[in-house]
Amino acid sequence: MRTSKIAILVPTYNGGALLAETVASAAAAGLPPDSYEIVVCDNSSTDGSVDALPALDARGAPITIHLNEENLGRVANWNQAMRVAEGMGFCFALLLMVGDTIRGTGLITLRDCMMRAGTCLDIACYQVTDAELRTRRVAPPHPLGGRPGCGGG
Repeated sequence: MRTSKIAILVPTYNGGALLAETVASAAAAGLPPDSYEIVVCDNSSTDGSVDALPALDARGAPITIHLNEENLGRVANWNQAMRVAEGMGFCFALLLMVGDTIRGTGLITLRDCMMRAGTCLDIACYQVTDAELRTRRVAPPHPLGGRPGCGGG
């Protein structure tokens, strides 16, 4: 069942080496492999970066690749990734752009709180770093639905 898994959606066009780093970040962050799947939505790349991706990440989570027949444009590809995830049966999704990485297990905490609260939409806290991974800006946790005990962590 995918209803409790998080779809980590990676829309891409010619992502190069950054695509592989982005896809690998979920496993590197220590997310349990039964809690997520990665869905790459390729916008007709020509650089071979999608072809280099494995079927499973380092922790054994599936990596699904959806190939658009033509380049839909950036925002349309984001929407396409959401449609693909919905069609696969996911109830939770995160758009992760090429070059971004997941750090820590806050996504799991957020998903669990959303499930308990019956929330259908929320925003997770995030951290913006520079190329040397020095923190430049942090968005604080947002309480889910105003309910105590559920932070975006």
